[in-house]
Amino acid sequence: MNKKFFLVFFPVLVGLCSSAFAVTKCVKLSSSATCGSGNFMGQVDWSSTCTVSGTSVDVKGVSVCSSQSGNKGDVADTLSRSHIASENVHCWCKMVSPAVSRWVYSEDAGGNCAHYCATDCVSGLSGYLTTFRTSMFSSLSD
Repeated sequence: MNKKFFLVFFPVLVGLCSSAFAVTKCVKLSSSATCGSGNFMGQVDWSSTCTVSGTSVDVKGVSVCSSQSGNKGDVADTLSRSHIASENVHCWCKMVSPAVSRWVYSEDAGGNCAHYCATDCVSGLSGYLTTFRTSMFSSLSD
């Protein structure tokens, strides 16, 4: 009888215990968030602290210069890059924490895209226009 009990209830017990270690993220980010600015010139990574309803959330992301253009706030799943460096002038941003967003278009950063793009991403979050923040916080995949 003990063998039957073990064979029947052990898988159930494992299933119940493993769910106790699952990770749940509850993040309330919206276009009404107030996000801090920063200088990330010459970097790929960027970060900002955004506040919504008195709760602060650390936001981290990455930037890339692409040959693919867009309008502020456009989103993309994948991006193209040219083998000609001078054609990669369009700054795209992706949040990687506390959730993962799709790529969001920031702006045409010109010939200095690699130098300014990460700062442009943070400026998009902290700016007075909500288009960029709305796209960043509503295109989450994780």
